[in-house]
Amino acid sequence: MEYSVVVQKNRTILEKFFSRHSELEQIRREFFEDTGLASGLPSRTVVATGHQPVIFYPGLFFKNYFTNQLAGQSETKPVNFLVDTDVATYEVAVPYHAHDEFHKKQTGLSNRDNLVYSAFDPSEAEMYNFFRDIDQALYTIPDQEIGEAFRMFKSAFFHFYNETKQFVETVNYLRDDFQQKKEMNFNNFFVSAITATYAYAHYVFYIIERIEAFQQSYNQAIEKNSSGSYQPVKSLAYDDGWYELPFWLVEYGQRHSVFVKKEEDTITFFSASANKEYTLDRFADKKEMLSQMQENLSLYPKATTLTLMIRLFLCDVFVHGTGALEYETVNNDFLKLFFSMEEPPAFYTATGDVYLPLTDFPAHFQRLHDEYKKLQHWLKQVKRDPEEFIDGAQAEQYKARKKELAQNQQQEKDSKKRKEIHRQLESINEKMLSELEPQIHHVNSRINYYRRILDKKHVLYERTYPYFLYPEGYLNKQRFEEGVRTKLIEGK
Repeated sequence: MEYSVVVQKNRTILEKFFSRHSELEQIRREFFEDTGLASGLPSRTVVATGHQPVIFYPGLFFKNYFTNQLAGQSETKPVNFLVDTDVATYEVAVPYHAHDEFHKKQTGLSNRDNLVYSAFDPSEAEMYNFFRDIDQALYTIPDQEIGEAFRMFKSAFFHFYNETKQFVETVNYLRDDFQQKKEMNFNNFFVSAITATYAYAHYVFYIIERIEAFQQSYNQAIEKNSSGSYQPVKSLAYDDGWYELPFWLVEYGQRHSVFVKKEEDTITFFSASANKEYTLDRFADKKEMLSQMQENLSLYPKATTLTLMIRLFLCDVFVHGTGALEYETVNNDFLKLFFSMEEPPAFYTATGDVYLPLTDFPAHFQRLHDEYKKLQHWLKQVKRDPEEFIDGAQAEQYKARKKELAQNQQQEKDSKKRKEIHRQLESINEKMLSELEPQIHHVNSRINYYRRILDKKHVLYERTYPYFLYPEGYLNKQRFEEGVRTKLIEGK
């Protein structure tokens, strides 16, 4: 389906949806006013993607590259949601060389208090240790271009960090700078900033007012997509009138499960792990209640609730990574169950692989793997039917002789004579294999070479090495164009 058709179809789906849900249409208008993000004007198309503000590896850039390409078709600037409402994780894979072999290690910044990205602020000593560990590993790598690329990044990092003293902001700035040099220019929005808007508070309150039906549909959608003990998303709990919300309560930078209980004249929020309880007066003006909720509760969206918000209110088309496909399938089923939406808006997934050029080996893993299997199959076939691999009249002679011996063996009653015929067949095969020895030797050499590489797949074909390890110019537009893998997911 053409991209323009996807945009128009999604808009038609949402227009029909909002025509039946006036309060949700109001929430969409409020998001448009509060953020300027929503697709509220016919002339404006919003294509969006998003990710936690981590240190990117190349696979994540494919998603942004594709989003940027789509936005270019609409002559608009793409949107990137920085999910700084998740628990911060800064750990990267780093290669090193020892005992004539490549290895890898994980190094990162500790987040012992499980702080969200918006509150994560490592000390300068921790950052220096983080970069020192990477530097020491790269010092062992024969290819000095990799080490040089990292040192350029490190220099740029501390140049910017010394001005801001903000680690997450620095990571985001350098990633955005890299993208701009690749002609990927995004409007970036922190999710934490969106959660501070009136529109978001209205969205949260809309769910709270309907929490009973919301939870039933949500858990039903999860159950539909579960298999055995596996669940793509955790179900929402219920206990004696207390409903678990699809949001996190954030206190001092930490996320806590939060429950709500609605009674005749009050709405009470409670979190045991945060040791917090807060009550709203149900007879108060709605705007006043929303204002009080904003002032006294910091509620961050869980993954499903976040992408529901983005897909319904903040864009025409969303681009996911492939890892989100399972929980977005849950969202599609939820939209059908809770809102009776016949067909949720379509979205794309995008990803790709580029591997760090540690040594002289095939750059495309799947091609290497396929070639390895092909050579193994060739070796098996040549040992079974060597005559099929010999050219010319000599091959026909071998085939005729083997056919004659096989017929004789089948007709022979004497076991000793049958064994003798079998030995003659083996002798012919051995002779042919001897003639094919140069080819067999070459194939065996290639198989052994590929096997050595495949045995080190977890190092040589590690897809999550950080982008700043790649030599200058290696992550270019051509590689993104050639390597991107996309899929349109319709909500049927």
